[in-house]
Amino acid sequence: MYWIQNIAIKILLKIIGGNIMFMVAIFSGLIAGKRRNIGDVPDHLKEPVLADLATLGLDGYGNPVMHEQTA
Repeated sequence: MYWIQNIAIKILLKIIGGNIMFMVAIFSGLIAGKRRNIGDVPDHLKEPVLADLATLGLDGYGNPVMHEQTA
């Protein structure tokens, strides 16, 4: 089933190639749902996807980012 999802993502990248923010949202959602990780994201989208995940408080693997509190 994983290979079908990979093919679907590659088709979306080809069809919607110019709409980067759409693909950033797709990959961010997949990573947040733990269906993908940052290693599955194409190189040219990694930086915006990581920035989007950071706003959600997640790392590139969909795990919560722990912030140390300073006193």
